[in-house]
Amino acid sequence: MDPSPFETFSDLESLSRVLGDFVHNEAQAQRDQYQRHIQRPIEERVIEERCLADLQISADMDPEKRSYHFTCSSRFGNTARFREGDRLCLHRGKPSEQSFDVVLVREWDKGDEIRPESSVGQLSAILETESHGWILDEGFFDSEKMLLAGLDQAMKSETGRERILSLFGGFAQKEMEFGMEDMDDGDAYAEDAGLDFSQTEALALAISTNHCHLIQGPPGTGKTYVLAQTVATLVERGERVLLTAFTHRAIHHALKTCHQVIRDPDRIAKIGVPVFDPSLAPIAQYGSWKKSRIRHQHGGLVVGATPFAAASRRLAEARFDTIVIDEASQMTVPLAILAMMKASRFIFFGDHRQLPPVLQSVPKQEASSWSVFGSLIKHSEISTLKTTYRLNSELSRWPSKTFYANELVSDPSIAERQLPLPNRKPGHAALADSSSLVFWQVHHQKSQTSSKEEASAVSAIIVDALRSGLKAADIGVVTPYRRQAKLIKQKLRRSSLLPDGAADEVVIDTVERFQGQERELVILSLTTSDSSFLDKIADFYLQAERWNVAITRARSKLIIVGSTLLLNYTPVDPDLDDAAYLVRDLLDQCVSLNSKETSPDSK
Repeated sequence: MDPSPFETFSDLESLSRVLGDFVHNEAQAQRDQYQRHIQRPIEERVIEERCLADLQISADMDPEKRSYHFTCSSRFGNTARFREGDRLCLHRGKPSEQSFDVVLVREWDKGDEIRPESSVGQLSAILETESHGWILDEGFFDSEKMLLAGLDQAMKSETGRERILSLFGGFAQKEMEFGMEDMDDGDAYAEDAGLDFSQTEALALAISTNHCHLIQGPPGTGKTYVLAQTVATLVERGERVLLTAFTHRAIHHALKTCHQVIRDPDRIAKIGVPVFDPSLAPIAQYGSWKKSRIRHQHGGLVVGATPFAAASRRLAEARFDTIVIDEASQMTVPLAILAMMKASRFIFFGDHRQLPPVLQSVPKQEASSWSVFGSLIKHSEISTLKTTYRLNSELSRWPSKTFYANELVSDPSIAERQLPLPNRKPGHAALADSSSLVFWQVHHQKSQTSSKEEASAVSAIIVDALRSGLKAADIGVVTPYRRQAKLIKQKLRRSSLLPDGAADEVVIDTVERFQGQERELVILSLTTSDSSFLDKIADFYLQAERWNVAITRARSKLIIVGSTLLLNYTPVDPDLDDAAYLVRDLLDQCVSLNSKETSPDSK
């Protein structure tokens, strides 16, 4: 892993300047990228699922939710990749002249809902006469001022200097200690919760640290469950815990798991922009700490909030004992500092060998070193979870060797697990082979971000898996590109061999969207077979963390579908030679089958 770009500084002022420069450069790069996006033709933005056009919006606001309903015309279709909680830009074609910041609060069959973030009266007045022809684009939240203010606050406060900034660069390493009595309590709690050895050690060290602890959770090792048990232990001891992550989705998932352990909804709440999520009930959502009931709770509690909410007026009056940051390998240092200012002790959950932050101003291979998790690894105590309950032994072998020093092992209960196909022996060779790791070679050339040949191959495998008794919900398809995901979805929906609704039950998405998910059968569509195109995007395509996520979603079987391009590919940039070798090594571990040898039943 690359060294942290600011770990060699000997004083906090230099460190603060480096972080400030990073915030400014990243914000400018994001602004430039957004301007390029918004100036492209609407049709292109819609095709790439980054925009919705020809919307009809209700003129009347829902008084309780303060939201509007909208529907999308059949000409474009509601196919954008937006998710509940996303910040979006609402306009009528010229956002530079007039636009409204909104949040997507709900997606449902009666019409999606958006909540205006500003200029509510002005928008309502316009909708009275102009309810048609609206456009919903990706939004842009310029966080530069807020992040710089957070750094400035950290530099000016004793807690910020001695408990937060001192962590980065190793200034506080000598001050870290563990309470033996707390560690013993953690061991006892973990034993009662049925945690394995590495999970028990991680929980005990986390709750007994006086300053900071990192917990690395490789794929399928129960990271979120350990997080929930750690939070429950702290709450039981009477601590007030702030639980944060980069996205609302991650926060919700962690809160729901905490609720399963704590089982007291009065001690759990979400503070921030309310986001529709039926599965979050009975956990209450409040717009601010001041308006919440949980503020009256005595003793231990856990509050979920984004770092921006934590640093805003929404949580201005709240103070916590411990900050727990989930998915810390995807959160930048300046963003984490916003939340860290609410307490003086910190527990980070993440995995620097999975996807790093998405950054515009630094090379992809350096992105992990700017994450709060990656920046603290060399100067903080870290526990690594070592038993995977997802990957069988064949599937865990390559990621264990490549990313986890051969320490990641499959739990004996699932080590020999095979794909459950109860109805018949499948006709498709990729499914019929008993191996859990298969490379299905499809012959095509000059494909870039989509491949009809691979879409057909993936569809054929899915059809045969369903006919063999596998449930649609147990199948996932991962691909590097949104365009290929869309093509596969279209192919499945047009298939006359699938039961009604089965095509929509199969999750088909990009690597980024699939992180954190798992399926019995995962099909990875490599898509690209154009070497000149691959030369241009090699740093993205060959990113090791991306491959680690893509190939560790499967529980029983992984089928990699693609051309043989990568078997002989040599990057133009020699710095990517190691990444290219890793991919070749992975494919060499697979049972390699040729699509020309497909049985008649699978065609």
